[in-house]
Amino acid sequence: MNEPSKPPGKYAEARRYYRVTVRIPLRHRALQPDEIGAVERELETPRPDLEDLPPALAGWLLRLEKKLDLTLSLLDANVPAPLSDRDLRVVEVSGAGLSFESKEASEIEGDELLEFELPGTVPLRVRAIARVVRHCESERPGAPCQVACEFRVIRTEDRESIVRFVNDVQRIELRRRAAEAGGT
Repeated sequence: MNEPSKPPGKYAEARRYYRVTVRIPLRHRALQPDEIGAVERELETPRPDLEDLPPALAGWLLRLEKKLDLTLSLLDANVPAPLSDRDLRVVEVSGAGLSFESKEASEIEGDELLEFELPGTVPLRVRAIARVVRHCESERPGAPCQVACEFRVIRTEDRESIVRFVNDVQRIELRRRAAEAGGT
């Protein structure tokens, strides 16, 4: 019996968005059912557009915001500290979601609040509600396991910025590979 052939141009695994592996600051925590509505409302509120500002001014405002966030976190234990180098992780990111390693994976289920920062002329801090779609238990006790999350609630402009970031990283990698191939 002949198996049907795949139509030309179709891939075995089709994705909505390209993805790249990068090292970025990332924090996540489980959302309690009673706080999901408040976070959803926060994410529906438009954020001031820093892209229209000169990069030096936008960068200065972001540094000021980080300092204010740090001050607030020192004054109130309920306010988390801003993202920093201590939060750096290897993350696979796309416009649909991200995956990362976690040591607490056995406790990860349901909705997670993700907070991460994409590098750029003006770094972009992204907050999103994501649904855990997969996590695997490590075979070694205490070893990290991989967690995959799909964005459930994210600002449209943040998703678009993620897609641009992924495309930029891919473009840089392709140019690097082409230069290496041409130089050998």
